[in-house]
Amino acid sequence: MAFKTILLASLGLLLGACVTASAGDPEDLARVWQRTFVKLPNDMVAMGPAAAGLEPEQKFPAVVYLHDCNGLRRATTNHSEFLRRAGFAVFIPPSFARRDRPGPCGPGSTMNDWGVAAIRDVFRMRLAEARHVIARLDELPWVDRSKVFIVGHSEGAGAAIRYQGIDVAGVVAIATYCWGGLNVPGNVPLLTMASTSDPWFQSPGQSCLGMTRGGPAETLTLMFDSSSHGMIGAGLIPDAEKALLEFLKRHSAS
Repeated sequence: MAFKTILLASLGLLLGACVTASAGDPEDLARVWQRTFVKLPNDMVAMGPAAAGLEPEQKFPAVVYLHDCNGLRRATTNHSEFLRRAGFAVFIPPSFARRDRPGPCGPGSTMNDWGVAAIRDVFRMRLAEARHVIARLDELPWVDRSKVFIVGHSEGAGAAIRYQGIDVAGVVAIATYCWGGLNVPGNVPLLTMASTSDPWFQSPGQSCLGMTRGGPAETLTLMFDSSSHGMIGAGLIPDAEKALLEFLKRHSAS
C-alpha cells in the first residue's frame, strides 16, 4: 500500500510538471483556437479563425465556455445552446485539442487519480485557453467586448473561479467545487452554483457556501436540492437556469 501511494504521488508530480510546462504553449493554444466552436444567436456557426468571416447585422454579448473534463459532450451542447438562445455568442475552446492533455475522467476521479498538484496545473491550462480566446475576440467587430463572460462547467468551473487576466463582465461556475477558494478579482461579478447531491462532489470541504472575497462586485453562491451535475439546459434545474439568466442580464446591462 505504501509503495502504491508513493507511486501515485510520483506520477502526480510528473503529470503536474508536464502540464505546467505546456500550459501556455503557443502551438497548443493555436490548436485550441483553430478548433474553437463558435455559435451565434442568429444560428451562424464557425470554427475559430473563420469567425472573422461572419457578418451578423448586430453586436452580441459573448460567453467563453470552458467544458468539463470529458470534453465536448452532452453538457457542453445543453449549456451552449441555452446560452445561444439567451442571446449570447458562445465560444467553446476544446481543451483536448492540446497535445498530451490529461483526461478524460469520471465522478471523483480527477482529484483522486491525478492529485491536487496535477489538477491545479490542468486549471492553468484551461485558464491559458480562456485568456487566449478572449484576446482573439478583439478581432471580431460583432462581439460586444464590454459584455464578455466566462462560464465554466465542472473542471471548467474549477478553472473559472481562479480566473485572473483580461477584463470580463462576469464569471459563472456551474457544478463547481471550491477547495481552492474563490480567486476571481473582487471587481468581477461571480456566480457559483452546485447541486447538493452531485455524485461528483461528495468530499467534505468542497462546497462554495460561506466563501467570500474582497472587492465591490457581486459574489453569489447557490445550492440546489438536486443530484444533477449538468444543471443547466434541457430543463434540468429550472431555478438554476433562471438564476443564470438573471445574473447574465444584470451584468450585461448597458
